[in-house]
Amino acid sequence: MNFNKKKKISINKLLTSGAIILVLLTLVYLYTSREQTPTQSYSTQAILTPNEFISLFDSVNSQNAKRFVDKAIEIKGSLKNVTLREGKYTLFIDSDEKGRFIMCEMQADQLEKIKNIKEDDIVTVKGIFKGVLLDAILLNCIIIN
Repeated sequence: MNFNKKKKISINKLLTSGAIILVLLTLVYLYTSREQTPTQSYSTQAILTPNEFISLFDSVNSQNAKRFVDKAIEIKGSLKNVTLREGKYTLFIDSDEKGRFIMCEMQADQLEKIKNIKEDDIVTVKGIFKGVLLDAILLNCIIIN
């Protein structure tokens, strides 16, 4: 009798754990697959050169950079290169600091504009600033010019 009771409890725990995991996976899927608001609908919070933007991340100005997180930023600079990875285009805007770039992951509707630009062109992009790893990262970018 004791054995059946323990078996029922462990099956109940297993089913409950499975249900919780299923709910969490569903929430993650819904969150990641939701449609992004087009960057065109955001008002621009700052218009900066790559050097001005990169300078926000030095130790003196790091608090200033935080006010731009999740805000629309426009950057005008020289295009270093364009990459395609996992179906998404990314533009790298050069700065005067060696090895420091503004990385702009493009919105899907920008393909035609991306085809019309080339390395060393001066481009203006608008994107949502997400933070800095080695490079500053803008997501959902659009080409302004």
